[in-house]
Amino acid sequence: MFKRIAMIQGSSSASRIIEQVQAKAEGERRLLACLDSDRTHDHVLDELQAYAPLTSVGSYCAVFDTVIEDIPAEMFPNLP
Repeated sequence: MFKRIAMIQGSSSASRIIEQVQAKAEGERRLLACLDSDRTHDHVLDELQAYAPLTSVGSYCAVFDTVIEDIPAEMFPNLP
């Protein structure tokens, strides 16, 4: 499976990163987009707008740490 996984590092909302992901996804029937970055509302919305359209029927766009609002603030005092 490792040959089917590509990690692209950089700001997930940067246009050059979005373009790299779009190029990598081109022609694929199914994919899994994992979003695990800045957890602010605006940033996650930007990620969803960029990457969710790449997911067709049978694909997934997973946003990690969606329970962040349920975690006590004192556990992670530096999170926005």
